[in-house]
Amino acid sequence: MANITEVVAALIWDGHRFLICQRPAHKARGLLWEFVGGKTEAGETSQQALIRECQEELGITLNVGEIFMDVTHEYPDLTVHLTLFNATIAHGTPQLLEHNAMAWIGISEIENYDFCPADVEILAQIQAKAPRCQWPNLLTSPLYMEYHDHEWGVASHDDGYLFEMLVLESFHCGLSWLLMLKKREGFRTAFDGFDPHKIANYDDAKVAELMDNPQIVRNKAKILATIQNAKSYLQVVEEFGSFDRYIWSFTDGQTVRHPFDGVTNRNHLSDRVSKDMKRRGFKFMGTVTTFSYLEAIGVMNNHAEDCFCCESACN
Repeated sequence: MANITEVVAALIWDGHRFLICQRPAHKARGLLWEFVGGKTEAGETSQQALIRECQEELGITLNVGEIFMDVTHEYPDLTVHLTLFNATIAHGTPQLLEHNAMAWIGISEIENYDFCPADVEILAQIQAKAPRCQWPNLLTSPLYMEYHDHEWGVASHDDGYLFEMLVLESFHCGLSWLLMLKKREGFRTAFDGFDPHKIANYDDAKVAELMDNPQIVRNKAKILATIQNAKSYLQVVEEFGSFDRYIWSFTDGQTVRHPFDGVTNRNHLSDRVSKDMKRRGFKFMGTVTTFSYLEAIGVMNNHAEDCFCCESACN
């Protein structure tokens, strides 16, 4: 391995967001995003180097805290040992003195930016250590965590997704959501890609086929309810122009807030929506299931106050 260059950087938080900067186009790894910082010069401690770099690059003075993480990465032109410190701004407002751009981003936005390769491992740790809702088994299941971080509570206006969640939530009744996620692709295949037009025309032979399929939840009442729900869904689409327009009409198109407390599983909104859906012929959509459905599609943002997804879902 070539000589190692010592590099320091700052993980600066503002609420649920942290600061990143885009490298100038003319430099190595130009236009990639990174944490603010730079090389340690002779005679400097890591903390001194970080304070100097942030003054030169952003015009701010830092309070440097504990080390968050360090990594070693080998680039074609050099090998760096990068030490990332937790830090806060003591004085000043960040200014673009050397970088091409800067941004305050939430953890859920990380994938929207192209970062320097040395930062990738660090970013994965930031994601892994982020505060989340206190769901059972969440931290031990990558599938569950992916759903929590990128789907649950995110406002959806896509009719295809809204129907997919309607099917899964109606089967979810009495079962764990993690089980439904594990069987999700099996459901997708068995139910013709969640096509409501095809499902609405399922006959007894198709029901028998589904009852013999171990990739789904084999509950005849729920299968029959799904067929009826597809018919009711299509009637709603015909009346309102889209299911999106119907389901979001209950909140005037706005996401409403009810922080996750591990206890509440219904409210006045779910009561009202459930009552109207039942009137329209939907099955297995009682108020508790409807509450869960409205959470899933983002009509309600019920992420816990300290969950990193709370702010991004609210916004």
